[in-house]
Amino acid sequence: MNGKMIGDILREARLSKQLQLTDIESRTGIAVHHLLALELDQFSLVPAEEVELYLRSYAELVNLDAEEILIQYANQNSFLNTLPHSRVAKTKSELVSISVDKEDVPMERMAHRRRRSHREATQKKSVFPKVLLSLLSISIIALIGYFAVKHWPLTDFIKQAGNETPSTTEETTVTTAVETTTVTEMPIVLKAEVQEDGSYLATLKTDKEVSDVTFTLKEGESWVSLNDGVNGEQGMLLTPDQNTFTLSVNKGTSPFITVGQPTQTTITADGQEIDLSELVNSVPATFTLKVE
Repeated sequence: MNGKMIGDILREARLSKQLQLTDIESRTGIAVHHLLALELDQFSLVPAEEVELYLRSYAELVNLDAEEILIQYANQNSFLNTLPHSRVAKTKSELVSISVDKEDVPMERMAHRRRRSHREATQKKSVFPKVLLSLLSISIIALIGYFAVKHWPLTDFIKQAGNETPSTTEETTVTTAVETTTVTEMPIVLKAEVQEDGSYLATLKTDKEVSDVTFTLKEGESWVSLNDGVNGEQGMLLTPDQNTFTLSVNKGTSPFITVGQPTQTTITADGQEIDLSELVNSVPATFTLKVE
């Protein structure tokens, strides 16, 4: 089918009918995370005995030829099985980042993009020390100029310091101690943590009635979505050209969040970054954000 992967074909057919993953779930009974795995060509995340049944149900619902989809699935699996194990793992990882509206990018082009990204990152690193040295030089010159202009009377300052009373010194010490304590307060950490039932939960405590949840792409590509139970599933594929996506959530709700590549994506809620370290081995990763 024009050289496209199965996931691309299914996703484009769904979007052309303006359907959400939750719509497919309600009509076929297939769980959303399994539907997302099919669209990302991550068939190993779906029970082996259910893959072909799920593909047929999905294809028929979006008016695709189910037999053609199953034939392509067999050919795709056959191709992956002929590759060495390390190459298969790499291929599956690459399938996750396929765009929803483009055909596969040739390997040569992908390699060129990686080399260009590495070169740009190296250039940025080399510029940083120069900027830091320039700022340090300016600070030193400004400090010298300040003392030269003001002609600070050092001897008078020493005399005044010697005349300070014990009570003044004690007050200064107490004030400094209080200020130090205030500065060293630890910030509140917002983290997605595993629950007894195996799911993950992050709790946002806020005084706002409405808070923003922002998804930011760090590298590559990653599918993200949020379902608050009111507006349905809202999501998009983050790419280098469109690398941020922001949605609003209401206080007292518990939206369900899906992120295709947790290691390549940053999520903030009400300005606080959510720690996804416990989800790095899950592709795709899902968790609930409780807003209270």
